[in-house]
Amino acid sequence: MTNYLTIYRSPNFNGHEKYVYSDEIESQYNRQKRDHALKEIGLKRKGKPHEIFSWKNPAHVQVYLSILMGKCISVAAIMQADDYHWIIYIEDSSSIPEIPLDNKYVDLDEKTVERNSYYYKPYVVYKSTDFYCKESLVACIYSNQIEYFCCNPEKCRHALEELGLVKKDSYKYFSWKDPNQVQAYLSILLGKCIFVTAIMQACDYGDGYPYWMIYIQDSRDAECFEGMYLD
Repeated sequence: MTNYLTIYRSPNFNGHEKYVYSDEIESQYNRQKRDHALKEIGLKRKGKPHEIFSWKNPAHVQVYLSILMGKCISVAAIMQADDYHWIIYIEDSSSIPEIPLDNKYVDLDEKTVERNSYYYKPYVVYKSTDFYCKESLVACIYSNQIEYFCCNPEKCRHALEELGLVKKDSYKYFSWKDPNQVQAYLSILLGKCIFVTAIMQACDYGDGYPYWMIYIQDSRDAECFEGMYLD
């Protein structure tokens, strides 16, 4: 009987998600398409340690598969077989994090944030379990500055097309509240795989329109090592 080692497991993993095998991915998509996906996020098959794609890194795998499949996905778990092939469990990525049912808006310190109909202080729409333990490595990017500072509109459009998020219907829209979409989108725009640890929604005091604050880390911080979980 084959034994599997759990390399990564999300808090929501239940074992009923769809899964794919790493060797099937390698055979299903040709080398040119796979190399293109890696190039989009600044990763290589060989090179310096921090540039190498790893099936043990959920941030790498999530963005890589999103580009290959042309749709934004979420990795629920990664398991390694004895023969060093990997099983990737994929969960439904269509769900966007919601505010708790009690309508309690909080900041990153979990302090209540008061809201009114026009202006409010930033509040959390997503925060991973990795945020506080690696807080010193966190950087912040503002959604309303992405196009101005990072790239031109054409590059933004290209990134959305790679992920199948062109605004054709209500099922394919891009959302700054969805960490899976944001992580893949910014990885392509910045040309390096990143790891989203928190997202806050804020309000422009001048016009009342929302914007989002994206806290990111280097994708190396998402690396999961053997022995992290043992089944």
